[in-house]
Amino acid sequence: MNLRVFPSSKGSAWLTLGRTLVFLALALLACIAIITVRGRASHSKEPNFLLAQADHFAWLWNWERAGELYQRAEELAVQQDDKRDQLYATCGRLRATIGSSSILQTSATLAGILRDPIAANDPRLRIRCLASQGDLLREDHPDSSRQAWQEVLELAQRLRDKPWQTRAQAELAIISFMDGDSGKARKLLSSALSSAVARGDLPTLVYYASMIGTAFAQMGRAGEALEYCGAALRFSAMFKDMGFPFYAYARKGQAFTALGRLDEARNVLTQTLDKTRQLDLPLEQTQILIAIGKLEVQAGRPPMAAQYFEEAGSLSRKDGFIHSIAWSMYEAARVYRDEGRYADAERCESEAMSAMHEVADEYHLPLHLTMLADLKAKEGDPAKAQELYEQAADVVDTLLANSPSEQLKSSLISTVSETYKGNFSVATELGQTEEAFSIVEAARGRSIADLLSRPRSNQDEPPDSLRVARVNLNGLQHALLDTSDRSNLTALQDRLLVAEQLAGSQSEAADAKRGEAIQTQNIHLASMRAVLLPDELLLEYVLAEPTSFCLAIDQKHAVIIPLPAGGNEIEQVAERYLGQISAAKNDDADARKLCDLLLGPFGNFRGPAD
Repeated sequence: MNLRVFPSSKGSAWLTLGRTLVFLALALLACIAIITVRGRASHSKEPNFLLAQADHFAWLWNWERAGELYQRAEELAVQQDDKRDQLYATCGRLRATIGSSSILQTSATLAGILRDPIAANDPRLRIRCLASQGDLLREDHPDSSRQAWQEVLELAQRLRDKPWQTRAQAELAIISFMDGDSGKARKLLSSALSSAVARGDLPTLVYYASMIGTAFAQMGRAGEALEYCGAALRFSAMFKDMGFPFYAYARKGQAFTALGRLDEARNVLTQTLDKTRQLDLPLEQTQILIAIGKLEVQAGRPPMAAQYFEEAGSLSRKDGFIHSIAWSMYEAARVYRDEGRYADAERCESEAMSAMHEVADEYHLPLHLTMLADLKAKEGDPAKAQELYEQAADVVDTLLANSPSEQLKSSLISTVSETYKGNFSVATELGQTEEAFSIVEAARGRSIADLLSRPRSNQDEPPDSLRVARVNLNGLQHALLDTSDRSNLTALQDRLLVAEQLAGSQSEAADAKRGEAIQTQNIHLASMRAVLLPDELLLEYVLAEPTSFCLAIDQKHAVIIPLPAGGNEIEQVAERYLGQISAAKNDDADARKLCDLLLGPFGNFRGPAD
């Protein structure tokens, strides 16, 4: 679950052009120089000097070092009775120690500082406090986090502080994406990263490159996730002051898992877990425990996986990480469900659902509703299961209506596919043939609508910004092909990633102007029968595990018939058969088997007796 942010690359992106890649390279070099020459931490007895040093490390996400400096500055400020610097240092220290104390207690302390008259009249202090609060609440209380970051943005705009404007816009983009509003998220992140590129703010690019890697890892594009995480790690390694790039390492491990490279994944994730323990980062520990649990599921060791998920849940409950409770308990519920331990599965999913309602994460709500529906179906309550499946489908439709990103749509449609299958199985069990037909048609309509609403090719002249982006992209692609110097290869690959983002963003914007909303209206079973001829039979298939089904319809009847194989077996036979056709082979064994699986049950179909 965790953060789901900003799918991009060829055909879909989250950056705007902003500057040419030549300027980008110069900006990054300037950023390297700026960060390198900044002063190191000092033993000065001036709180404001220590605060400046602490802010430097905080901007590099080196919260371990920043926390030490904020604490020293806080102590000095107390000694010198400097209330303003004391409050500023307290805000920084609390941000640096997220996870080591109660979220509610820390949030209450920050809220108290914001009410203090000193903070009310000091925009810099207020930004520091609000940013700490926004980071603290992002996962578990996104609405409160949004309010905090919105005020940061307004204050930064008033002060003309571009770096804080960039951070605030990017954080608001993350929260918008969590809420399913990817259109708003795109605009905010495009503006934020364009500004970061223009100013050469490399730390911001490192962090949000990790976030893009997160998106790819969680949306099934593991190869691209590895590329972005690798770029983030290479950038991060340029500076000894940079904080531990947790997100990049975590998503790298998840990407290896998705690619089936389990030994590499286990190595990365266990090392990252050790580092989070060493740095006392309990929130990050929960996320790595969940990632290792998912690896163990893929490795075929569900009992071990359940142990990791339960450990993550226990740590999350102890420290008040509500979003991590939802995530870990959902994964545990999946393991227990598949193992037939339905009581344990329902215990975990009930806790997960309660946490989901608290954090109001709409994006993952369909997953939880579908899980609960599956459990109700297995426990013999099909009516409740049907209600939950329909609720899940309704939530997906709402999110799809507000989600122009093709990657997000694909992810949501993948989720609702499982929902449709489960709902169809329940309708079959209840003998609701007409309802089952409606479910199949809804699934078909959703797929066709998605296909028709995708951007269409157009011969119109592309805008200037798109032409410039494509020129930059083509130039880098040629440079990458031509280079024989391995020392230049990595740098070119990193620049190519950014160029693809820029070109993809401009193309997506142009496609969006040409797109049209596609509305669907399902046909009723009676209407379908009316158009069939007396000798016609309509077959609609639902491939599922462990049993697939076919809905057979003629002029007078409609019946659901189970097939003699599950969806995986049918798909494998079909793929082999299509491969033989492509290779012009005459072996018809798979053809006969596919015919038996799909058509065998209907050789003498007459429908049920009237």
